[in-house]
Amino acid sequence: MRGATVILDAGVNNTIVFNGGIADDSAASISGASIRSGDGAGIEVRSGLVVFNAENTYTGVTKITGGVLQAQDR
Repeated sequence: MRGATVILDAGVNNTIVFNGGIADDSAASISGASIRSGDGAGIEVRSGLVVFNAENTYTGVTKITGGVLQAQDR
């Protein structure tokens, strides 16, 4: 997912739930990876509710252009 943006667009009154982690191919996600942290994938939330229930190690930008992101800091 290097350099990619994952678009999450659940729609009004809908929810997307991630119970596992989200990772990319950067050094933050894979020990010894050749891609440094910050060059990985990003997430864009466009609508609805997006819930992150686990630790995530993707290193791109998290952009909220609509909807709500709910995450638990660990």
